[in-house]
Amino acid sequence: MHDEVQQRLERIWEGVTYLPAFRRLTPRGVAYARDALFNGPSREVGKGALFNNTGAIQTASGLEVDFESESGEATFILLCESEGTPLLLPQPPQITVLAYDARGRRQHRRQRPDYLKIAANAVHLVEVKPLAKLESIRARAPADWSVNDGQWSYLPGTNAAQLMGMDHQVFCTEQYSPQYRANLRYIVAARRRSKAELPVRLNRCLHVALSERPRTIRELLEASTELDADHILDLIERGELFGLLHHQTIGPDFLVFGNESQRDRARAEIESYRINEIRPGSYAHRLIRATQVERDHAVACSLRYKERRSNGDPMNSTDHRHRNGMNAAIAEGAPAIAGLIPRFSDRGGQGTPLPGEQIAMLRAFLKEYLVELKKKPSASEAHAELVRRNGGSGVGLPVVETVRKYLAMEFTPERAAALYGGARAIQKARRKTEGAHCIERVDVGGMWSHCDAVYADVVPDDDEDWKITRPVVFPLVMANSLYIASAGIMFGKPSSLGFLMALRACVHDHGWLPKSICVDGGPELSNDAWKEVAASLGVDRVKRPVACSRAGAEVESVNGALNAYLQTIAGGTYHDQAGRDSDGKRKGRRTAQHDMQRVVREILGWIDDWNGTRHGDSFRTPREAFEDELMAFPSSVVPISMDENTRYLTSYPIKAKGFTYERGVAFAGRRYACDQASRLIHQGEAPGGLRLDVFDPSTLWTIASLGLLRLTSNDHHRIAGMCRVERILAVAERMRYHIVSKRNQANYRLILAKRRSDLKATDAAERCAEAAPSHSQIASNAVPRASSKPSFADLAQLPRSGLRIVGGDVDDTA
Repeated sequence: MHDEVQQRLERIWEGVTYLPAFRRLTPRGVAYARDALFNGPSREVGKGALFNNTGAIQTASGLEVDFESESGEATFILLCESEGTPLLLPQPPQITVLAYDARGRRQHRRQRPDYLKIAANAVHLVEVKPLAKLESIRARAPADWSVNDGQWSYLPGTNAAQLMGMDHQVFCTEQYSPQYRANLRYIVAARRRSKAELPVRLNRCLHVALSERPRTIRELLEASTELDADHILDLIERGELFGLLHHQTIGPDFLVFGNESQRDRARAEIESYRINEIRPGSYAHRLIRATQVERDHAVACSLRYKERRSNGDPMNSTDHRHRNGMNAAIAEGAPAIAGLIPRFSDRGGQGTPLPGEQIAMLRAFLKEYLVELKKKPSASEAHAELVRRNGGSGVGLPVVETVRKYLAMEFTPERAAALYGGARAIQKARRKTEGAHCIERVDVGGMWSHCDAVYADVVPDDDEDWKITRPVVFPLVMANSLYIASAGIMFGKPSSLGFLMALRACVHDHGWLPKSICVDGGPELSNDAWKEVAASLGVDRVKRPVACSRAGAEVESVNGALNAYLQTIAGGTYHDQAGRDSDGKRKGRRTAQHDMQRVVREILGWIDDWNGTRHGDSFRTPREAFEDELMAFPSSVVPISMDENTRYLTSYPIKAKGFTYERGVAFAGRRYACDQASRLIHQGEAPGGLRLDVFDPSTLWTIASLGLLRLTSNDHHRIAGMCRVERILAVAERMRYHIVSKRNQANYRLILAKRRSDLKATDAAERCAEAAPSHSQIASNAVPRASSKPSFADLAQLPRSGLRIVGGDVDDTA
């Protein structure tokens, strides 16, 4: 394996040496670049990050490039990929710079650049920093840092790079909009995917559909089943269609323009409104999509409203509607005319409005009810109380959804909190920044997914050791739709076995993996096996920060729902000690009545029900939402074939005894062997890198000079006919046997060590007894055994001396 990696690096280095930029390097620069390539990063990137998503992106060169921040360094990596950079290396060796320190002294010091970028025409040492950081360090050292027309430069780094024949570059994250930074990941993925050429007829139909107005990707895909988002983005990159990639994230509502004039007009309008992003359904989005007829109608309504106000005419219902629309558009940041754009194309009914007396009655009731409730209001509880109080009044009462609407419209969270909780409740209910707005991401299928472990705290009744038989679930959750693509189920302590099982199930069931998989810092998720899978299969791995609670909100919500369901099973226990203490004997281990097979079936059945159920206010199930997004945006996932290499990568690494041609490999009470491995033994080669197949415990995968070898045990045919549930239980049984045998071996070694220690102590005591005088009985028993406790019974047989009391009138001789 090490030889293969070295050969691949040699091929990369040989291809880089033919670049024109490589001829500018000095011998010192050549040695520096070779050291950065063959020795890898100088330090572990993103270790212990508290607030930034860290991880690695698979580049076209075949190497993984690490990043410390998703919004900064990941953007730089994706930009280099979109530009076709031949080689990009993270954390190259340190360089010596002559710069000012924190105390204003200029001296030589060591500094490590963030990246080494080897392009066709130049080699760059790159520093990636946000704008706030650049401004702060420039204030401390203005002689070292400078900015000219938005381009930052670092003079000490430039001088040090020139000595090696390189250039120095400072990359500022704020040079690009958050929307474009989010679009880069999908754009790079779409470029790597091969696309069929569109027919001339379909291309002509697209331009005809976009001649009247800009349309969204959803509208274009609904008009033709031969299209997908990759084709549309490819046409945008080639200049045949146009889009605002710097102002709108890629998704079903992304606007596509038919000609450049439409795109330029929309861009000028957005910049004049000072709007950074076009949100779907906003007034700016409505104005950009408007046709010329709708614009003329809005202008006429605006002129008519201004004319009536100048004439002093009284306000009628139309004037009130126009004024409210213009005020709402202005409050959003769009021009007033955007609030007057009619919705001729997608106008929908608003329902029958409530009479005025019912609205007044409902407002008065809600205000009184919130004061009496003294807690966060619920629409269903408020509706039930409204029916109880006014059910016999003969006045028509609104439904629950109408009560929820007026709660949200008339009583904002801050005002409702003030009514039932005062100032402290106001601070608690104040609106927080949503996680989707912290880091801009595209609203597309599998571009972002999460995986985490959740304990299914249900105790089987046929096992005594609860820690070994406790189920642990690893669901792979899509961020946008909350669709669970797959799940790994293991028993005992969480390990990479469950995570690898989730990846194998996703590839086996769907034939792909999500483009980005976000995990936490647990050893069962962040390990060498996951790094090897991501590097070989082309998946971007992301590690969520420790101090950001919203980074894994999607998978945590699914885990919470799964755990809540498992607690409803009779015989289950709560997942924390406080819950067990409060529950008492009602749901203790004594009442557990489930076997492991039923628990696995319950978990898999709940996942199917979750994917097929509507959640919240969504009109589609998670499965329907994800399938629609995946059909429109196929580049959001990485297609993977289930071959031997994939099976080996998604298998669990184990530590087993070496292979012998007589008995094979011993693991968990079984013997694994094959003819090819025996032949290698006779040739003097031992297979290494043993891995247990996560869905077939009768198979071990190993790597050797002949390639991947498959070792099987004598129960291979028995397990081959099992279903997935039975295979999961077979893997759990094999791992349980392995854990118990290892624990028994450890206990046996501890007993032997203790026995040897006791023998040494006995021998030492006997030697001391032989060396001591024979009349001293105490000395012969002074050295006890290591396993026995000291005894002071001999002290009672010793002669006692007389007591002497000092002071007082008592006689000293008493």
